[in-house]
Amino acid sequence: MAASETGEKDRKKGRIWSWVVMAGTITAIIAFAMISISLVTDRLIDLGIQNMAILSRHDADAIESIIGKYNMVLEGIAAEIRKTENLNQQKQMEMLEMGKQMLGSACMNLTLVAEDKTTLDNNILVTTNDELYEICSQEGNNFVCHFKDEQVNAQGESLLIGNKIEPFSLDGHTYLYLVAKLDVNILQKELKLDSYDGQGLGYVIDFEGYFIINEHRDPTAQNISNFFKSLAKTELLHGMTISGIQKKIRRLENFTFQYKNSRGIVNIVSCNYMEFGNWYFVSVVPRKVFSQQSKSLIMLFTFFMAVILVMVIIAVVMFSKKSRNMLAMERKYRAELADTLSMAQSASKAKTTFLNNMSHDIRTPMNAIIGFTALAITHIDNKKRVLGYLEKISKSSNHLLSLINDVLDMSRIESGNVNIDARPENLVEILHGLKDIIFADIRAKQMDLFIDVVDVRDEQIVCDRLRLNQVLLNLVSNALKYTKPGGAISIRVIEKGLTKKGSGIFEFRVKDNGIGMSPEFVKTIFEPFTREKSSTVSGIQGTGLGMAITKNIVDMMGGTITVTSELGIGSEFVVELEFLLQEGCKEIQVIRSLEGQRSLVVDDDMNTCQSVASMLRQIGMRTEWCIHGKEAIARTEEALRMGDYFQVYIIDWLIPDMNGIEIARRIRRIVGDEVPVILLSAYDWSDIEDEAREAGITDFISKPMFLSDLHNKLMDICGEIAEDSTPTKEIQETNFIGKRLLLVEDNELNREIAIEILEEAGLIVETAEDGSIAVDRIKKEKPGYFDAILMDIQMPIMNGYEAAKAIRTLENKELAKIPIIAMTANAFEEDKQAAIDAGMNAHVGKPIDIPVLFDTLQKILY
Repeated sequence: MAASETGEKDRKKGRIWSWVVMAGTITAIIAFAMISISLVTDRLIDLGIQNMAILSRHDADAIESIIGKYNMVLEGIAAEIRKTENLNQQKQMEMLEMGKQMLGSACMNLTLVAEDKTTLDNNILVTTNDELYEICSQEGNNFVCHFKDEQVNAQGESLLIGNKIEPFSLDGHTYLYLVAKLDVNILQKELKLDSYDGQGLGYVIDFEGYFIINEHRDPTAQNISNFFKSLAKTELLHGMTISGIQKKIRRLENFTFQYKNSRGIVNIVSCNYMEFGNWYFVSVVPRKVFSQQSKSLIMLFTFFMAVILVMVIIAVVMFSKKSRNMLAMERKYRAELADTLSMAQSASKAKTTFLNNMSHDIRTPMNAIIGFTALAITHIDNKKRVLGYLEKISKSSNHLLSLINDVLDMSRIESGNVNIDARPENLVEILHGLKDIIFADIRAKQMDLFIDVVDVRDEQIVCDRLRLNQVLLNLVSNALKYTKPGGAISIRVIEKGLTKKGSGIFEFRVKDNGIGMSPEFVKTIFEPFTREKSSTVSGIQGTGLGMAITKNIVDMMGGTITVTSELGIGSEFVVELEFLLQEGCKEIQVIRSLEGQRSLVVDDDMNTCQSVASMLRQIGMRTEWCIHGKEAIARTEEALRMGDYFQVYIIDWLIPDMNGIEIARRIRRIVGDEVPVILLSAYDWSDIEDEAREAGITDFISKPMFLSDLHNKLMDICGEIAEDSTPTKEIQETNFIGKRLLLVEDNELNREIAIEILEEAGLIVETAEDGSIAVDRIKKEKPGYFDAILMDIQMPIMNGYEAAKAIRTLENKELAKIPIIAMTANAFEEDKQAAIDAGMNAHVGKPIDIPVLFDTLQKILY
């Protein structure tokens, strides 16, 4: 009995001890869960605040883009004013009124300002306006500033955007400036922070804190007329002071801080410097917004913690028997917890990376499209110039479409698997396309662009054009961002040699004279989310992802990327890639009429001189070069005395001692009009063509100049045909006359575009607005009435796939065999396969590529 009682006591003690251990373990797990949830919550909120700074920078860029667009249109108006002949006051006022209409409804008036402080606008001559003249003279060549004007709107505020123009005289007044007065409310819509469900606010302030633009305007609320006064009524957190905020603004820093308002709500404030106007964009978002955004992740985290807790309880119950198993299970679930937390953080980081990568890549070609569209509107009467702008818009649009197609392929983005799609490409087209895309930004910042090639003999390569463009655009965009207006960017392509496998090694160098980087930062520049911490970049927002993305693409292409930089001097990125060379490319031939003749290359860059001289030697000419305009003229005079004339001149436009046009003008005085003089420049030929032709320039080659460019230009000038060329068969326009199509498309605008394209080719087009209507039309018609069907996919009632299947199952077998071509924006490989599976004969993607459409119709109809 005594032994039995002792055993029962021991068992009770064991059970009590097990419950104590279990209770202690549960308590520890709950405490750990609460601490972990708190830490995860804080981390997710910090990530949300970081993302807010990125989105705030994008909002500031959007406002700057609007101001930049108006500034670009104003430059075009100034150019038209400069070249107008037989100018009088009435005609000038009419031109100003026309310019005001071009600037849109936001423009209140357009004014010319003279050096005697008189002004002429689109309405009336004002004899004195000291205030406007003082603003123009103080602000400089191109400016935007805030202006008090009671006549503009209820707030009595406006924006002045001005350009210093080439002086001209009219009625005794010499006009120096062109100024547009805009309603400040044009930027109001940009301050809606949609990313935070309408809970965010946006402002634009000057360095003194006064509101330039305020999303919630209330003229009677004096307490919001100044940002710093508004902050004085709040509690600034984490040691931040108003004087500290003012110092950061004076140093042009981008920064965030927090404050608590009178209702106890904590707000996050992001401040971003805006180069236009020397203003700051301020976004304010309640901290609770980020807490709400993190709730779903916290709930997932909590769920996993609950699962772990249950499993630990079960393990503790079995502790006395299987302690080792319990420890193993605990370690297992702790690892799962760490994986869950890592997955949550990775998901948040992947979203931020995707959004910023997409914004970065799309913004550049969009800038080019907007800029060249504005220029085309400005020069609408100049058919040749507008055609050039439209060609550049087309190139940028095609690049943008390629980016969108890639972005929409979400499976590759989510998995991180981005394939390199190498195809035969022309390096000449890639480099000229790159120049066209960035040229609008170069012009907007009034920067110098130097772009050339050295020893490039192989122009036909095999590469992934989209990825190569991404790499080069990332590097050039970085150079643009970190180089001040008036600076310089150099792009150089060098072919370094061939490999045994029939490949060429190409080096791409992008150099700027911007702010540069510290040696410490250069070591980490290719790591994600890294940015220079010094005050020199505080006024420039960035995600810290661009160079990491570029490095990953270069690695996938099997290349290398390096960087050298010095603070205050600039940076140079060097990318080395190996490309397969296309087989069967013909070598450049000697030009018979120029063989053995002398040529002179004039360029201030020695590498360019040597490269162009090498090209001329391959064409068969004897070549010399020099780097000064005066030396070129002296050599021309010496050649005349010796009787061994230069038969071709290649002259760069921008040479320090004398520009290329003046060099050509002086050479013409010596040699006469017969010798070809070719101008070489990275800038737009249309801007200087008139002056160049007047100076005796024979023709123009755009940088970068490749051997094929030079050879073709000289062949054109000499009127020769290549020896190995064969007469080319003229391409006859496809004759679709008499062929009848049924166009099935529910979108009215898409129908209108397609009808216009098809009828221009001679086709008879009838339409149906839905798949069910198309099926009924086919049933009613006799076989052969329609030659084919162009079928959209996404349509109401009956989509394209269903309609195609219904037609293929018609009782009349002749009707069921009618050719059906999918013409749709569903353009992925799986969409093409789905069209074939539905019984369609071919697939054409949208936006419509006209040659592809006609080629497909040719194959189907004939």
